[in-house]
Amino acid sequence: MIRAKIIVKGKVQRVRYRSKVKEIADNMGIVGEAENLKDNSVLIIAEGEKKVINDFINRIKIKNRLIDVQDVSVDFEDATGEFTKFKKVISGTMLDVAERMDDAADHLEKLIRVVENGNKKTEGVGEKVDNLTTQTNQNFKDLKGSVNSVGEKVDNLTTQTNQNFKDLKGSVNNLTTQTNQNFKDLKGSVKEVKESVNGLATQTNQHFTDMKGSYHTFSERMLSMEEKLTKLVEYIGMLVKNHIEKEEKERKTRAGKS
Repeated sequence: MIRAKIIVKGKVQRVRYRSKVKEIADNMGIVGEAENLKDNSVLIIAEGEKKVINDFINRIKIKNRLIDVQDVSVDFEDATGEFTKFKKVISGTMLDVAERMDDAADHLEKLIRVVENGNKKTEGVGEKVDNLTTQTNQNFKDLKGSVNSVGEKVDNLTTQTNQNFKDLKGSVNNLTTQTNQNFKDLKGSVKEVKESVNGLATQTNQHFTDMKGSYHTFSERMLSMEEKLTKLVEYIGMLVKNHIEKEEKERKTRAGKS
């Protein structure tokens, strides 16, 4: 058994870092304590098997939305056996406030996870919209191709019919003229169908573009909310720190007068 005296620096106070360390220690069977120091670092005393302690040191180098461990220094010595479990050390007159700050950080972390999951789901919807837009465009292209093919067949049929009627004489001239007019009318109808299909394709593309814009706006708002919540927790942490320091100075002043 060995003891590790660990100093952790970075963004590690009022962000639920010690609670994370305690969870890791409890899961690994490590005993000891974690304490906030006045220089904003965290002191961790951990006792256990050497291999387990080394693994523990790697696991507490946490980086996430709230916690940012920048430096970890370790001194090893023989274990004393004074601990039976792992605990958080809270000193001073602000014990209740500090505990609530840890709880607030825990709730904020969960909220951030919800926001991130919401962003992922929003991104998934955007991908589905993109796929649907692509498929719709392809369907309209296929439809336009089919209409063009019908137009070509009509043109070929008109040409062939005209050639056949040219071979006729006399009384069939009126029939030829009437038939030609009918085919012109048919070509005009096909052209109108093509224009209607093109208009529908353009309108559908615009609808999907508007839909994608709405999802992007929603995602940006959620990210903005996440940033504001993080800043709020940091600001509350600063107020609590200032209050603790003020309480400590007043306590020392009263002790000096005594």
